Amino acid sequence: MSSEGIAKPPSGGFFAELRGGAPTTADTEPHYQHQFLSTEIASKSDRRLALAVLLLSALGFVAAVPFARTMLVQVDAFIPAYEAALVLIAAITAVMLFGQFRWSRSPALLVLAAGYLYDLFLIIPHALSFPGAFSPSGLLGGGQTAAWLFCFWHGGFPLFVMGYAALNAREVRSHRSNDRIDRALVGLTVLATAALATGLTTLALSNGSLLPTLMDGNTHKPALTIAVSTTWVLGLVAIAVLWRQRSHTVLDLWLMVMLCAWVFDIALSAVFNHQRFDLGFYAGRAYGFMAASFVLGALLIETGGLHSRLAAAKALLDEYAHRLEDRVRERTVELARANETLVAETGERRKTEAQLHQAQKMEALGQLTGGLAHDFNNHLGIIIGNLDMLGEDPGLDAEHKELVDDGLAAAFSGADLTRRLLAFARRQPLRPERIDANRLVGEITKLLRRTLGERILIRLNLDGGRLPRERATSTRITPPITAR
Repeated sequence: MSSEGIAKPPSGGFFAELRGGAPTTADTEPHYQHQFLSTEIASKSDRRLALAVLLLSALGFVAAVPFARTMLVQVDAFIPAYEAALVLIAAITAVMLFGQFRWSRSPALLVLAAGYLYDLFLIIPHALSFPGAFSPSGLLGGGQTAAWLFCFWHGGFPLFVMGYAALNAREVRSHRSNDRIDRALVGLTVLATAALATGLTTLALSNGSLLPTLMDGNTHKPALTIAVSTTWVLGLVAIAVLWRQRSHTVLDLWLMVMLCAWVFDIALSAVFNHQRFDLGFYAGRAYGFMAASFVLGALLIETGGLHSRLAAAKALLDEYAHRLEDRVRERTVELARANETLVAETGERRKTEAQLHQAQKMEALGQLTGGLAHDFNNHLGIIIGNLDMLGEDPGLDAEHKELVDDGLAAAFSGADLTRRLLAFARRQPLRPERIDANRLVGEITKLLRRTLGERILIRLNLDGGRLPRERATSTRITPPITAR
């Protein structure tokens, strides 16, 4: 919820809140905006409800007019109880309107709140000055003062309503409010309204010198009819000003209903009746009580609606939060699985890269080995050729002949080694063959005797048998023998 507005429910009108309204669901997107009684346009259901209340009030008024002069029992406690209720209603309404002003920054709401505050400040001296309420002649000036305070009270409030209409409460300030300025404006409004009410009370107290006499005991004088008619006309003018608004808000609608009841109050209690405590006097006060209650009732219903919308918005936010948590949880599981797959694929890729790298190394080593073996084989070819020619020399004695044969054998062994190197380099295939291990041992013994000299005697002990013949190349067996 934004601090600058409320979520407007998808209902058919403001007073559909009385019937519960349409519930906000997860599929309904809440619309956040400034939404107050003074800005929400009245719907058809709001108009029908207001019209029904107005018609009932009018029927009651028409039914009471013929009996307005009928005298009833004088109840001195009626005025204190009645006006104490009005003071409470006016105070609550003013406080709620001041609160809406601080949210909306609408000067029209400030003026209307001042109007209810104006009523409050005049109701108190009116109750104190009414004869029989707290003393037989009144505590504050008496019956003449009470009559003028009644006129000031009922004539002043319509002026505040006209000011509200002129300032157009639909225009809501969108900029951020300043609490210090708001408090200062509210404080100045309270002081100015209190000063105005004090001045009018002082004027009413001087009715003998500055104002004409309106009452003769409990009976009305002709001047009262003129004064009350003026307040009546002001009420009708305020209704006309509100009615001429381009589009009526919910607050406009109920202010018009309230002013109609206000006019009925004035008519019954001061125009069509004859004196205090007749039927018109009591019936007019009943309409006054209803008039004071209409706007307060609308504000209280709005407050209840705000709470229900806030609860619906909270429930919606909680559901969104749960959905988000579920999505985050599902996404976390998916990411964990994807991470495991990525780790596995990365491991496989590293293994593949290592194998490829090893294959490339082996290929490079094979190429190098093949080149070396090829060059070495060329040198061996020259050595073998020369030794072969040397061995065919007729003048070669037996000892040198044996040396030449040993050299040829070593050269052929080297040639066999080069074939292995070429096979490693994949240039020649290996040709394994059965090798006589005893013969190889005998050949290597001759080499060792020449190398070690005559001081060391080499004796072969083959355990009286022959080593098994192995299918392999001679170079796979010769190196281990020579290494020993």
